[in-house]
Amino acid sequence: MVWETTEEDSFFLSELNLTEEEHLKYNSLRPFRKTEWLTSRYLCKLIDNHSHRRCIIKDTYGKPSIEGSDYHISLSHSKNRVALIKSPSLVGIDIQKQEDKISRIQHKFISPEEYDRLDVDNLDSSFHIFWGAKECMYKAYGKKEIKFKEHLHLYPFQIHNPQLEIKGWLNKNNIHQDYDIYTDKIDDYYLVYSILNNEV
Repeated sequence: MVWETTEEDSFFLSELNLTEEEHLKYNSLRPFRKTEWLTSRYLCKLIDNHSHRRCIIKDTYGKPSIEGSDYHISLSHSKNRVALIKSPSLVGIDIQKQEDKISRIQHKFISPEEYDRLDVDNLDSSFHIFWGAKECMYKAYGKKEIKFKEHLHLYPFQIHNPQLEIKGWLNKNNIHQDYDIYTDKIDDYYLVYSILNNEV
């Protein structure tokens, strides 16, 4: 689910009935972060479809989940867009407004071997998809100490349209996870989400 935030904070506050702890968190945030935070909680309420609103909680690694739910969730935000996904499998989502910065830092998350196999006719899009896909796998894994160039990988792909189905994997020590990854382009935002396919 992707939401373009145009509402005032008062709309979300009236819909959410925040707990005392959530109010404290909300009041501690900077103004633009407050709106992102409220929007993500509102989307969680919509996507959870429970009899009452359940809070988003975080584990010791900072990975979010819905309190009392067996489903996995992932959140992302960029500018005025917020994205949230829910799945019975490990899942990650990323939304990123197209910007030059991603191309400038691509060397930090794309290995030389991966770079040699990029779609040369669509380099900027490839950089954004690589960033989103690796960010998604990192979020799905949910633990720290992951090196994007060393532990996260994508199989080669060609950008024939904005909606792609690609494959990726995480490999660290004795952990190996295979992911199905899906992409889309919404206006000038890249949306990518990954779902765990297999773990050994």
